[in-house]
Amino acid sequence: MPDPDQERTERRAALSDEYATVVGNFRALTEIRFKLIGLLPLASLAAAAVKPDPRSPGSLPFALFGLATTIAIAAYNKRNDQLYDQLVGRAAAIERELGTPDGAYANRLTPWLSFRKGRLTWTVDHRLSVAAIYFTTATFWLYLALEAAGVGISGIPTIRGNLDWLKTDLGAQTVSAALRWLLAAFAFFITLAVACWLKDREKTRRKEMRAAVKRGVESIMEAERDYLSTELGLDKAALDHVLSSDAVVPGAFLNSMNRAVRAALVKECITASSERANDTEAIDALEKRIAFYARQSASQMRLYIHPQPGERRAAQMMALLTDLPPTCIYDVAFGRR
Repeated sequence: MPDPDQERTERRAALSDEYATVVGNFRALTEIRFKLIGLLPLASLAAAAVKPDPRSPGSLPFALFGLATTIAIAAYNKRNDQLYDQLVGRAAAIERELGTPDGAYANRLTPWLSFRKGRLTWTVDHRLSVAAIYFTTATFWLYLALEAAGVGISGIPTIRGNLDWLKTDLGAQTVSAALRWLLAAFAFFITLAVACWLKDREKTRRKEMRAAVKRGVESIMEAERDYLSTELGLDKAALDHVLSSDAVVPGAFLNSMNRAVRAALVKECITASSERANDTEAIDALEKRIAFYARQSASQMRLYIHPQPGERRAAQMMALLTDLPPTCIYDVAFGRR
């Protein structure tokens, strides 16, 4: 039997080392974020200074390249946000386990300042400010693309004739300025519409993930309870003790699920992790993963699950099946966040 005191000491030492790594990774992601938002606008302004004339054949590819680069960097930053949140959550969990629940990450300061005018609200927040930089940069490059495309369209004889008539009637400078303002407004509203669609999609996806996580954890807890009471023959008192104690249950409990429950668990895990509910390759991979853990004894499962009460144990099992953070799964499944 391992010495509990020695295990706790080793666990604290491992957590302390991990905490230093987590904080270091958090700092690195923060540095990457500020480098990107510092370089992107400057690079765009420099590119604008040397951009080809809108009438040049290379002006449209130039603008599309800038727009595609901006979108790619914004997507990269969004992924970094996900990792950033995971690091914060993991650092907070380590602080609580080490006995410092009032640590810098366990109790982070939330955005507390906002400005309101009617129905408009501006919250002083990192992500809103970063999003505004990407939004304006994407709008700028889209405007250049529309301007280059507009030059090509204006060469169509019918349209060119109407433009010549307007320039004669209103003045060439007035018409050119009006067209530029129209293209700028068009670029702004296109970017705004895409940004709103992406935001709504993110909210919808987040709701899907949360619902799938809750149902998946419930299925795991139910399967574990059935296994302990049916396969091991535990009475209610012994069952409650195991479920509330720091224990590790053999992975064989996954085999206690009937076909319908197992299929439902697979669906929830796929929905929570990758949104590929009908992807046969992803389903087969997950089935193999479940089969692997189902073969593990209690001692072998200790390699994958830290001894902990039933709710956290189920969250950890869900994390093993989905590759999502166990702390996040627990918080979602049991209403902390």
